[in-house]
Amino acid sequence: MSKSRAPLYGGLAAFAGIGYYLYQAGGDASKAGDKIRVDVDKARHQLPHSEKSAEKAGAELGSNVDKAAKEARARATTDAQEGIHKLDEMRQDATIKTREGIDKLDKSVEEKAAEAKGKVSGWFGK
Repeated sequence: MSKSRAPLYGGLAAFAGIGYYLYQAGGDASKAGDKIRVDVDKARHQLPHSEKSAEKAGAELGSNVDKAAKEARARATTDAQEGIHKLDEMRQDATIKTREGIDKLDKSVEEKAAEAKGKVSGWFGK
C-alpha cells in the first residue's frame, strides 16, 4: 500500500517555483513568464553539453574508437606473426628430434642386423 511520493514532491517544487516567479514579478503573470524564459535561456547557455560540444564529443569518441580498433588490429597481427614464428620453431625442433630418433633406431637396427648376420653365417660355416 505504499505509494510513491515523487509526484507530490514534484508538484510542490513546481508550485514553489511558480510562486517565486510571481512574487518577484509583483503578481504580474506576464512579467513572471518573461523572467522564467530569461532564466531558462541563461540555464541553457550554462549547460556544458551544447549542440557543438556534443558534436565535438561525438567526433572525439569516434576517433577514439577508430584508434582503439587500429591498435587492436595491429596487436592481433603482431601476435599472429609471433605465433606463426613460434610454431615454425617448434616444428623445426620436432623435425630435428624425430630425425635424431630415426638415426639412432636405424643405427641400432643395422648393428643388430650385422650381429644376426654374423650368427647366421656362423651356423652355415661361411
